[in-house]
Amino acid sequence: MRTLLNLGCFHGTWLVAVFGAATGRVWPGAVALAISIAVQSAPRVPVKLPSIGLLAISAAIGLAVDSALVLAELMSFPEQARAGWPPPVWMSVLWINFATTLDESLAWAGERWIAAALAGAAGGPLTYLAGQAAGVVRLESGPEAVVALTILWALVFPALAALAKSLRSRALSTGRLAPEGRAP
Repeated sequence: MRTLLNLGCFHGTWLVAVFGAATGRVWPGAVALAISIAVQSAPRVPVKLPSIGLLAISAAIGLAVDSALVLAELMSFPEQARAGWPPPVWMSVLWINFATTLDESLAWAGERWIAAALAGAAGGPLTYLAGQAAGVVRLESGPEAVVALTILWALVFPALAALAKSLRSRALSTGRLAPEGRAP
């Protein structure tokens, strides 16, 4: 049940952020992310959310990855979706949103790095292609951008999953988390 809630919150936030950006609004995605985190953090909801540190690291990695893609002219953003630069603010919402899955629905990736690399290689580019279909991102030079995204996500997903696993293990060993992933 908690995995389904985590996935539902992830997908709902993604949709709100992307379609908000399509209409030139950053705030719907940020509000959806805040609601998603609040719902999953409720005392009676056993969803394991990552630390604030992992959320911040994910946002920073996303800023670096997306900035590199923009500066390499492999990706751009249409005018209505360009609130911020090089990647718009709503893209950071998506990276933080992704990080909310790393201790719950995607926790398996911390143990299975090859599977995580393959999932990242497939899923990462697909999300950008979906964003392109929604009109919020443009993948310039077609195949080169998809190849770059494939390589980046094959590296980024397992790295973030390994970091999440390490932070989770450290929190358990110091007693900051109960075995169920909740504060003691």
